[in-house]
Amino acid sequence: MLDSRPPRETPISIGAVIDYSAARPHIAVIKCQACDSLFVVSKEYGYYGDWEPVWPLQISPVPPDIPEPVRSALAEALLCLAVKAFGGCLLMCRTVIIRLQREQKVKSLQDLKDKGSISQQLYGQADEVRLWANMVGHEDYPADAVDSETCQELVGYVRSLLEAVYVQSARQAKLRERRQEAESQRSEN
Repeated sequence: MLDSRPPRETPISIGAVIDYSAARPHIAVIKCQACDSLFVVSKEYGYYGDWEPVWPLQISPVPPDIPEPVRSALAEALLCLAVKAFGGCLLMCRTVIIRLQREQKVKSLQDLKDKGSISQQLYGQADEVRLWANMVGHEDYPADAVDSETCQELVGYVRSLLEAVYVQSARQAKLRERRQEAESQRSEN
């Protein structure tokens, strides 16, 4: 029996004229060679520079061990980072810290450190995030004060804080449980 279906993919060529002299961003739709999905990239002005993905958004996942509402605040901070809303990202990072404090039933980062939940290093990093977010939220600041690199670094600090408080403790609890099961099975034999 002959297969009457059309071939899976027909090569298509689309011609386009792009004016590189215009002072505007350039956008292209590109097909991934590995998975065949389409994505949109953009490049600022001129012939040179890096193409950056703009759709679908490149958002890193939030670990499932982080409880709500801390988890949703981190997801929103990561969304702001993906769309380059750096001020919004930092304000959401501050919200993550506030929600973490409430969930841990402490009034400050210092209390979290004193309780032994975070190290001096993590305390310093989280406090830096808080100070940057306060600057963005309460002061007039230059538009270029918060760039992608700074924002990514500060989001990394927040992720490290949450990793220490929630993710590592959950992993340790699972390992402890597995060890106790193994010990009880050994003692039964």
